[in-house]
Amino acid sequence: MRKMVMVFPIMLILISCAARPPMTTEEYKTRPQLKESLFASDNEVLSNEAIREILNSKIVLPEDCTIAVMKFPDKREKLNLSGGYYGYSTVREDFQKTQQEYLSVLIDSLQLSDRVSGVVVLPTLLTPESITIPILREAAVRLQADLILVYRPETFVYDKFILFRSDKVKGYCTCEAVLLDVRTGIIPLTCIVSENFEGRKSKEDMDNDDMKRRAEKEATLKALGSIGSQVTEFIAKVE
Repeated sequence: MRKMVMVFPIMLILISCAARPPMTTEEYKTRPQLKESLFASDNEVLSNEAIREILNSKIVLPEDCTIAVMKFPDKREKLNLSGGYYGYSTVREDFQKTQQEYLSVLIDSLQLSDRVSGVVVLPTLLTPESITIPILREAAVRLQADLILVYRPETFVYDKFILFRSDKVKGYCTCEAVLLDVRTGIIPLTCIVSENFEGRKSKEDMDNDDMKRRAEKEATLKALGSIGSQVTEFIAKVE
C-alpha cells in the first residue's frame, strides 16, 4: 500500500504537466471573441471605450522635444546613507561628484539627438514619496517638458584578492529606464541595460573601497550612456 501512495502523486504531477493549455484546444478556438473587459472593477480605472481608443491610436512626438530627467528615488539616499562604498567621511563629497557625473553623461547623450531641444532635471522635491504617473506628468508640465525619462541604476561589485599581484575587481550596473509622453500619459519606450567594468587595483586607489567605487562608477557611466543612446535612437525613428 505504501508504494501506491507514493507513486500516485507523481503520476498526478506528470499528467498535469502534460495537459494542453486551454487556449490551444480546438474547443477554445471555436468560442466567440471577447473584445472588452467584463470585470466591473476594471472600469473603475479605465473604461472599455478608453482602452479601445488608446490601443487603436498612436502618439506623435514634437519635432523639438524637451526631456525632463529624473533618477528614481533611492531609499538609501533618503535615509542619508550614500550606499555602496560611500560613507560619512571625505568620500561623501566624492559621492556627490559622482552623482553629478552620472547625470551629465545621460544629459550629454540625450542632447546628441537633433530632435531634443533641451534637457531639464526634474528634482525629487517636486514629487512626493509615493510617485505615480499623474504626479510625474503634472511635475513635467510645470517644467514645460514633452517627455520624462525616469531611470534607476542598480550596481554590484565583486573583488578578488590575489597574492603578490594587484587585486581584481568587477563592477556591474543594471539600469532600468522608462520614457513617458507627458501629453498622453503613454509609455512608448522602456529600457533595461546591463554593463560591466573589470580592472585591477591602481596606484590611485588608496584601498579596496576606492577600487570598488571606481569599478561601480565606470559600469554605471557605461549603462547611462547606453540608456541615452537607446532613447535618442527611438526618438529619431518615431514621428
